[in-house]
Amino acid sequence: MDHENQPETAGAAKAAMTGANGTSGGANEAASTNGGATSGATSGANEASASAEEQELEAIKQELAQAEASLETDFAKYAAAHMEAFEQDFWDDREAFVKKILELQNQFLQDKLGGKIQRAKELQTTIAGQQTTKDMQAGQEAFLQKNPEADIEAMGRFYTEDLPPKYRQQLDSLSGEEFWNVLYELYNAYTNGVAQQEEPLPKRVEGNPATASSGGQEMVMNRF
Repeated sequence: MDHENQPETAGAAKAAMTGANGTSGGANEAASTNGGATSGATSGANEASASAEEQELEAIKQELAQAEASLETDFAKYAAAHMEAFEQDFWDDREAFVKKILELQNQFLQDKLGGKIQRAKELQTTIAGQQTTKDMQAGQEAFLQKNPEADIEAMGRFYTEDLPPKYRQQLDSLSGEEFWNVLYELYNAYTNGVAQQEEPLPKRVEGNPATASSGGQEMVMNRF
């Protein structure tokens, strides 16, 4: 069986052995769940869990590597045992014969590797998410050391309830302390804008309230 012609499942088997990729989705979780604050015990439990999952992922990688080493031999045996129903097509319809061989190959790969590949992907996603959360927590601690007056819970509510999705996505592209610094800057701009709106309007602008009501939001959005 030619490696270049192996179907997508075989490619996924190799991809599953390349390790976990980082993600930025933890920014949302860290900001929206009580401002991302967690206890030291929870952090320790997360680290222990990640270690166990990393060990499981490494074991699966080794199993996939071993399976790949004998993939062609194993498939040859599998195909020989399952091709009786269509082997006459080799003489009558070569194209149909090749298609059935490829279908057989797909089924073989799914049966032999599909479950391991799926589990490896799940572990990669979990490990990457835990690392992102860990980075966000470390960033939050560094941010609070420099800004002890900051109200993390209020910032979390602002992030979840007031910041439009478009700008939330841009904020999520940041990581660690930078995420919290920019969120704090936006939060202060927003709250200052709201405070200005709640003040009595000077007589000279009473006739144009729309201008005053839009200022706070524009201040926040122009940050990006």
